[in-house]
Amino acid sequence: MEKGFYHPDIGYWQTVGGNPSLDDYPEGTIEVPFKPSENHIWQGNQWVYVEPHQPTAAELRAQMADKTPREFRDILTDMGIFPHMVAAKINEIPFDIERQKALNAWEVSTYISRIDPYVDMIGAMFDKSPAEIDTAWLA
Repeated sequence: MEKGFYHPDIGYWQTVGGNPSLDDYPEGTIEVPFKPSENHIWQGNQWVYVEPHQPTAAELRAQMADKTPREFRDILTDMGIFPHMVAAKINEIPFDIERQKALNAWEVSTYISRIDPYVDMIGAMFDKSPAEIDTAWLA
């Protein structure tokens, strides 16, 4: 026999088979109707629907697959940004350490993460928004 149970410290669970009793579970456990969906929480004496979390743009970017340097250069090329143009823009950075770190990211990386700040920096050098880069990254 299937039954639903809820305990404030443990949460919700269902049993399958047997004839479970409240005596079988920790004090404070109550029998409840089956949970309608993952988006419901037990509140008081009923299931209440809670809107699922909508990931932010930053959270979505963090989930995007890394790219190889060639894939990243192909993305930029499809956006009309060619490798020699990127190198020239990086060489215009006035601060030695920042310029060298940008060159390292551009020339030496074995993979490129969408959340690497240099990705957005390169995009900004060519008036590309993070959203435009996201679209190209996923294409």
